[in-house]
Amino acid sequence: SLQGVAKSIVPIPIQSRAILEASRKVHEALKRQPGQPAGDVRSRFLDEIASWLRSRLLDDKAMSNPGQNGFSLRASDLEAHAGLRQLIEEAVGWGDLYEMDHTSKIKSDRASDPRKKYYLNPALSPFYELPEAHTKEPVYAKLDDILNLARAAGAVTDLAPLSHTTR
Repeated sequence: SLQGVAKSIVPIPIQSRAILEASRKVHEALKRQPGQPAGDVRSRFLDEIASWLRSRLLDDKAMSNPGQNGFSLRASDLEAHAGLRQLIEEAVGWGDLYEMDHTSKIKSDRASDPRKKYYLNPALSPFYELPEAHTKEPVYAKLDDILNLARAAGAVTDLAPLSHTTR
């Protein structure tokens, strides 16, 4: 109901600007975090992931998957590339990404090759202009999809993630 909104002391446009500014500050703070790889590297990786997800949402004119604001990877995919695995584990450890078990719709994956799904920290959703709610299945990503985004961010080589780089 709009009753609660009408009684708000702070006008909605000001609330909206405040939420966006808070999200921007979370993004800026991420760049200064330590870690292996460091926050600046993880931030570039998240920028690539968010841009990829947002493009997929905007390009879906039929809105067949309007809520795909996360991605899912097979466990074996992460085991196949130690550098990407370390990058994602570090992003999850710092709260940049949220990781959950993913009960795949692909029956053959369920027992033989389980999946994990990943979503951006909800505090970053306004900054990246992505919906926060997880209403649909995530994108069933392939290793190369996410690996190419990590490479574009300068976050991994073919051997390992980069600990700190300047760009």
